[in-house]
Amino acid sequence: MKKRLLILTTLLASASAAMAGGLQHNGNQSAEYIRMLSRSGSTHADAIFYNPAGMALFNDGFTISLNNQIPWQTREISCDYPNLQMGTVNGKYEGKVFSALFPGIYAAYKKNSWAFSLGFNPIGGGGASVFKDGLPMLEAPLSTVAQMAGATAYSADTRLEGFSIYYGFQANAAYKINDMFSVAVGLRFVDARNTYDGYMNNIQFNTGADGAMVMANAHYGTLAAQAAGAVAALSDLNATSGSASMAAVITGADAATQLALNAIVAGMPTYDPATSKVSDVYSYYATASANAAKVAGATQDLALETSQHGAGFTPILGFNFHYEKLNIGIRYEFMTKIMLTNDTKKDVMSMFPDGKKTRSDLPAVLSAGAEYMLLPNLRLSGTYTYYFDKDASYGEARSPYVDKNTWEIGLGAEYGITEKLLVSAGYQFTKYNVLDAYETDLTQALSNSTFGFGGAYKFNDIVKLNLGALYTVNEDRKVPQATVIDGLPTLSYNTTYGRHTFTLAFGVDLTF
Repeated sequence: MKKRLLILTTLLASASAAMAGGLQHNGNQSAEYIRMLSRSGSTHADAIFYNPAGMALFNDGFTISLNNQIPWQTREISCDYPNLQMGTVNGKYEGKVFSALFPGIYAAYKKNSWAFSLGFNPIGGGGASVFKDGLPMLEAPLSTVAQMAGATAYSADTRLEGFSIYYGFQANAAYKINDMFSVAVGLRFVDARNTYDGYMNNIQFNTGADGAMVMANAHYGTLAAQAAGAVAALSDLNATSGSASMAAVITGADAATQLALNAIVAGMPTYDPATSKVSDVYSYYATASANAAKVAGATQDLALETSQHGAGFTPILGFNFHYEKLNIGIRYEFMTKIMLTNDTKKDVMSMFPDGKKTRSDLPAVLSAGAEYMLLPNLRLSGTYTYYFDKDASYGEARSPYVDKNTWEIGLGAEYGITEKLLVSAGYQFTKYNVLDAYETDLTQALSNSTFGFGGAYKFNDIVKLNLGALYTVNEDRKVPQATVIDGLPTLSYNTTYGRHTFTLAFGVDLTF
């Protein structure tokens, strides 16, 4: 099980509460985004993130936006691997993601042609899955080992928790060239942190007397040692009298050999001394010792306690075009190179050597959006975002399986019922392009459709409240997989991944 657990913990770094965005990025960064799903042409408060050049169209003075989101996500896994037993129902597993705090905080100051801003948000990560009934990628290898040992029932205590967060601290400056054109530059500092804490222990098989549950590692370790003792006891006889029957060679002169075999016969199948050759018995115990050692090695207790930390900088460029009822914004974020360093306390399998460095970049992003006032009280918007995943490094476990870059398109509309009350809705489609091998029980890139709706209320010229909700449905994906355990047979099976998400968001925009 070592190799499978390595893959699992390596990929925990990408567990995320993000409902939109690329393989690493969170695209949901404001309450207005949640209710419209298209913000790259914005000239409102969240332009500080989505369209920094649009800040040049702010009113003179301060603009502040305070946002929070509360996502609920259900991750569904169906596995056709046979004989899964640990708390599952027909090979189905369900995981939950919940986060009560997913903030977006922005502030800008505009004077004449210049605007300056600061922002803070979780640009990547922000959540982790909890599967109360375990995961097939943990249980399938255990089931394989149990079947190899002849067990029909097994159990284990498992826990594996991971948390990943990429905090973004951003500063922008925008300049209004004239009434039509404005430009912006920005820089984001990204602080990346991952933590992993888990174990698998107390593995038991029903291979004791009368089908009793026994501690597998200790039980099969003892059998391996006993069988090895029998091999040693028969070694000389096998060399000189391998073709003779056991009855012919084990006499009074070989009492020591007979005692050695009697000591382990209770744990091994018996043989007929009159018909069994010395070489056959010798081979049997040699094979039994090797197989028992494999089972013992595959059922040892595992423990992991480590954290990773790294940082990087993201240069940002922005451009905005404004003409009468039309506004167009373009934002380009350069790739953020991030090198994570391990700080390891426990690592039985040496998966995260203390001090080792690994890459976990944020890819470059190009986003273009437009807003158009079709009527005095009806605003339409559209956004296209492209993530340059192929140019970034996500580590050995994921980068080789990124086939093409990610893209998404969003459409939104906002209607003013009154001067103070606005309602809005939006749709977004995100297309991921990864190979089957990218998908694991805790990390999936499933193309999806998202529906958002909500509204805003302007209390006065200073305060506006935004409320929004979205629902995301991901496309199910069936992935061929296999148990890969050193020294044990490989067994192929299929796993189907699906998920759906509901998110509530609220925000307060202040202008003064």
